[in-house]
Amino acid sequence: MLRKGALWINNVIDLVAAFIFVYFSHYVFHRATTTFFGALLTAILLAVTEYMQHLYLICTNQVGRLG
Repeated sequence: MLRKGALWINNVIDLVAAFIFVYFSHYVFHRATTTFFGALLTAILLAVTEYMQHLYLICTNQVGRLG
């Protein structure tokens, strides 16, 4: 799934998945609270770090070696 032409698609999917996971995590953990803005900020920070990791993997041709 991770290849040169799909970098931004992967990042958008990662952003949405991280937001959903963080925002709805308060249903799993007792007495935990999450806000919309907090979940969004966390998802954006995760997406930025994943963008850098994906870019590094694509630029160094290490994508095929991971599987």
